[in-house]
Amino acid sequence: MLVSPKADLLKGHPHIMLNYITPSERDIKAVLEKTGKFSPEDELNCGACGNGCGRNQVCVDGACACLAGTLCDGRCVNLDTNPLNCGVCGNACGESQVCASGECTCPWGASECSGADGVAFCAYLLWDPANCGACGRSCPQGDFCLAGICF
Repeated sequence: MLVSPKADLLKGHPHIMLNYITPSERDIKAVLEKTGKFSPEDELNCGACGNGCGRNQVCVDGACACLAGTLCDGRCVNLDTNPLNCGVCGNACGESQVCASGECTCPWGASECSGADGVAFCAYLLWDPANCGACGRSCPQGDFCLAGICF
């Protein structure tokens, strides 16, 4: 037996003061790393058991919040540049559009055209044989478009 049965294990030591302090965020991270939790995804109990926060999210007062950006459908996104959430959550840009400053627009060098169905799309009028020089102006079969002229 390592400890005498008469030993008082609850007795404090007069020269050791125990300071009960709230650990810092760095201390908490160090403990989490020692237990195999290296990323926010590993912290699976935000507000409820098993409720983990997603990428670029932190648990704040029992709720997942974005480190940067806006929480849209469980993911942190930049509303200024995200083509699936452009300007507001759920506002998807058209197939060939990009999101710039929160607005769906055509990439640099492309023009916005409208198809027969009225759906907007982006076309490169200088070399697109289906929209050569103007929206909807097609080059004859076998020709190509260069500088907005069919050859």
